[in-house]
Amino acid sequence: MFDVFDFTPLTASAGGALIGAAAALLWIGTGRIAGISGHLHGVVRRRTDDRMRRGMFLVGIVGGAVLIALFSANAVPERTNFPTPLLIAGSTHETEKIVR
Repeated sequence: MFDVFDFTPLTASAGGALIGAAAALLWIGTGRIAGISGHLHGVVRRRTDDRMRRGMFLVGIVGGAVLIALFSANAVPERTNFPTPLLIAGSTHETEKIVR
């Protein structure tokens, strides 16, 4: 079903701690929770003074993933036998929420 390569509890804990520390710093510094949907909504829909911060947050998330994929040979293993009907059903459900 799902293979995990080179999993160690230490690296997983360190990664979780970094994510938690970043989320805590954002919350302490701005009073905002580090949620992807809220940041995207703030960049696209709302006219707020913190659009740049929200945009940089999103760029950092996507950019970090791209950098890891570019510089790590097998950072993102190829997935086969993806459940296409579930993907379609899930994307349809989310699209209905956005349209409303």
